[in-house]
Amino acid sequence: MKNSIVLASISVLAFLSCANEDKMPVDDLDSEEVTIYASTEGMPDVKNVIDDESLSITWTSGDAINVFFGASESSKFVTSQSGEVAQFKGSIDVVTGGGEGLDDDTSLWGIYPYDENNTCDGTHVTLNLPTLQPAADNTFANGLFPQIARSRNFYMSFYNLCGCFRFSVTAPDIRYVTFSGNNNEVIAGKVRVSMDEAPTVHEVISGETELKMYAPDGGYFIPGVHYYLVVFPGTFSEGMTITYYKDSSYASYRHSKSYTLGRGVVSRFAGKDAGLTFENIPLVDWEEGDNIAGEI
Repeated sequence: MKNSIVLASISVLAFLSCANEDKMPVDDLDSEEVTIYASTEGMPDVKNVIDDESLSITWTSGDAINVFFGASESSKFVTSQSGEVAQFKGSIDVVTGGGEGLDDDTSLWGIYPYDENNTCDGTHVTLNLPTLQPAADNTFANGLFPQIARSRNFYMSFYNLCGCFRFSVTAPDIRYVTFSGNNNEVIAGKVRVSMDEAPTVHEVISGETELKMYAPDGGYFIPGVHYYLVVFPGTFSEGMTITYYKDSSYASYRHSKSYTLGRGVVSRFAGKDAGLTFENIPLVDWEEGDNIAGEI
């Protein structure tokens, strides 16, 4: 039978073990309300907003996810709560069978963060990781760190797709940074993601090889504060480079050894601008807005 249902209570238990098999019973599937229980995966080094000291994840009020029933149009679910447990509310059409779960081979899919351009073909989901990433003090920006869920019943476990590079600066006048792999590795862009035990980039639709992050509020990065760049996991065969830009000069720190960033792992660039020699930015390298506070 086809029910128009309301996901009245998606309880998101932040960073439980990804092997957690605890289930709560699903009752009354013929009613207009169904409860979906969801958890996010734990990470050893990082935790939808990070607490920079405890490295634990929390949902924040206004967080939203895409929910798909197989190959379908997306439904938007939003929480008004903050904390390790949150209830997301929205509505979606699903097919249920016998009070146990979903009929046939159709799964429920979830994507965080919500984007109206996210899609699902029933086998993969498609999403975009931006190359111009907003900065936030001591956390990654809300709505930046993607997580994927796939479930054959009404219990959804969200798994991290990406990893992070955390950086800090020592100079008080760093306006923005860029980050890239030294062998032009794809680290962001539009991808198709498969989901077996964990999400994997199945196909790159339009890949990007460089990230850019401006300091918050059009100002400068604060020395000692941590900022997070979110990237697809993978191996940087010749290392990676982070470049620091002041108003009219720049300097680069280059790590030249091969490095593999795992899914759900944070690597650190702590104060690597210290001791670098800053050179004047050639006029040809300027982009409109680079030297204007508040413009990105």
